[in-house]
Amino acid sequence: MKVCFEAIDRLVHPRRPTDLLAVAAAALVGFAGNEIVAAYRIRAGRAIGSAALVADGLHARADGITSLAVLLGAGGAAIGWYWADPVVGLAITVAILGILRQVARDIYRRLMDAVDPAMIDQAEQVLLAAPGVLGVGHVRLRWTGHRMRADCEVLVDGGASAIQAHQVAVDAEHALLHAMPALIAAVVHADPVRPGGPDLHADLASHRRAGPARVADPRGRGTDWRPPDRPGCYIWAVTITDLQRRLREFVAERDWQQFQTPKNLVMALTGEVGELNEIFQWLTPEQAAAVMSEPAQATNVADEIADVLAYLLRLADVLEVDVAAALAAKMEKNAIKYPVEAARGIAARYTDLGGPASGGPGPGR
Repeated sequence: MKVCFEAIDRLVHPRRPTDLLAVAAAALVGFAGNEIVAAYRIRAGRAIGSAALVADGLHARADGITSLAVLLGAGGAAIGWYWADPVVGLAITVAILGILRQVARDIYRRLMDAVDPAMIDQAEQVLLAAPGVLGVGHVRLRWTGHRMRADCEVLVDGGASAIQAHQVAVDAEHALLHAMPALIAAVVHADPVRPGGPDLHADLASHRRAGPARVADPRGRGTDWRPPDRPGCYIWAVTITDLQRRLREFVAERDWQQFQTPKNLVMALTGEVGELNEIFQWLTPEQAAAVMSEPAQATNVADEIADVLAYLLRLADVLEVDVAAALAAKMEKNAIKYPVEAARGIAARYTDLGGPASGGPGPGR
């Protein structure tokens, strides 16, 4: 505050500054030295999670800003602006108060074990990217000294086994520990979700407040399906296993298993592909590309694609084919048959590219 009072006195009783060159040189040296020290302390403090060291670095930065402001004041006085020196003094006072406010806020938050909201967002994004995670519930981070601990909820497929759900939680914790160096431990709770299933949290309803979950949505949009056991959250990433289970339940409720033999399912699948083909049969390439722009037509296309997928998933379920594993294996085979260097931009059968002589679809087939 002495700087403020001195600046006001200089405004009321102007005095010409002396030794301006020496003042300017000292200001430059002071700014450079303080800024180097500030940058080092702040970087080291953030690396080890020390709020006190970061605050000390900000203090050094405030000293550096003060030195730079003194240089501006000396420059103003050198050209006859004698009021520049006290005005700079007032500006320094404001800057110091601003840095003091920031330091006090950070220290108070650390005393309260609070963390930067950006770190919560980072943790949520890391969890969402973990394999098997359909969504993220509550995420809690808190400081314990220079290190953090986390308590998280992730949503997993309700049809997964205990071992599979545990593996999803372990993978999510592993991803967090690598993405957030200050984190020393994380408790990740795997929360199963399944549409139409029982309320798995009914016994806890009176003890906890449900909140919205952050979910993985690679297309940037979602559906209106809301799991009954997790009020307030939406799930966009529905798994193949979940879809097959829902189809299986749909068929069982109507006692249709007797009709859905592999032969009948293949024939039904072929019929649905034919109905999808009928929509595009007489369209020009331009009309086909714009088919989804007309709402009624777009609905028809989506319905037929859904029918094709439904029968394909039912066929795989009846034959006990793991669709995801089968597709992954087939993609590896096709990568060998259609090497990028030979197949890029070419719609030809793999045998015409010099690939291995084995069956399989390729571009143009």
